[in-house]
Amino acid sequence: MFKFLKSLFYIIALLFIGSCVYLATIPATRTHEYDISFNNVPKKMIQNQLIHFENWMNWAITDTSITHIQQNVDPLLSKLKVTPVKENSFKIENEQVLDSLILQKVYTKKERSIQSLHWNLGKQKVVHNVSLTLKEELSFKDKIYDIFKWKNNKRIWLQQLHTRLPQLQQQLNKRASDYSISYSNKKTFGPLHYVYLSASGHVDNITNDTQKHIAQLEQYLAEHNVKSASSPITIYNDYNEITGDILFSTALPIATQILIPSELPIRYGHLDSLSVYQMHITGNPKSTKVLWDTFKKTKKTTLTPMGTQRFEVYEIDQTRTDNYTKWKKQLLWGIKTEVNTKTDSITYISKNSIIN
Repeated sequence: MFKFLKSLFYIIALLFIGSCVYLATIPATRTHEYDISFNNVPKKMIQNQLIHFENWMNWAITDTSITHIQQNVDPLLSKLKVTPVKENSFKIENEQVLDSLILQKVYTKKERSIQSLHWNLGKQKVVHNVSLTLKEELSFKDKIYDIFKWKNNKRIWLQQLHTRLPQLQQQLNKRASDYSISYSNKKTFGPLHYVYLSASGHVDNITNDTQKHIAQLEQYLAEHNVKSASSPITIYNDYNEITGDILFSTALPIATQILIPSELPIRYGHLDSLSVYQMHITGNPKSTKVLWDTFKKTKKTTLTPMGTQRFEVYEIDQTRTDNYTKWKKQLLWGIKTEVNTKTDSITYISKNSIIN
């Protein structure tokens, strides 16, 4: 009997050692990569959905009965706690948030292994593609669960997260394109003094240039103790209605004329007052060209001779607020100036005529 127990002990010991060796040979790190395509969604809108975990209830969480959100004044300290009924409860925290990168860590109680989510949003303010890298550090317990196909709530949730990404994509694509339009009667625009920078491009893709211009102009005015008089303006110097190609200037209105050295790219300009029709846009339309096409078909512009002067006035834009529903701008279209071609009547009198 003793020999049998001794042999059984050796067998169990060998199986245990063999199992440990086998588990040790299983890679402890696994990486999963996913891509999400967006249709010109502002980066701040995506950041808002990823950083603030209460927004995960809209796309990443399927069972709200086991999910708890811990709020904090500092958004980097807010936590998402997922607490299944039995075990494998875990929490997610924001570890690092940069303009182009969001790093989140997944912690599990009584386990040293840490999983991480890397969201790469790119460098542009308007996002076309986001990549998610899920890195898993597997504990011995995780490996055992995998071998025996036991349910592991933490890893099931993480590995199925990519199936929820289309929901995030659809929601943001839809919300990013929501906007409303209203019109006003004829009004007078100007006169105004302004400083400006010029460039060319397509009317739907000048946002990045415009924002760079605004930053440069604001810096120049601050360095010379000059205050901007009102919101930034895009001046259409030449606009092709068919193709959408545009030569434009980004302008900051100022109170009075200033002198600028000729070697600088920044210029001073002045606009006389003119009559315009006005379109108000609230939200985030995808295409400015479509807006102008819509503007052109209104009753007012079809019945009025319209000029070539066009402007965009930014009341509240994405550089001022993260809430896309509050973005506001105006499209202004100058009414063609009527030129008086009528000449005064002149009576010619012959040299020898006599006037009584």
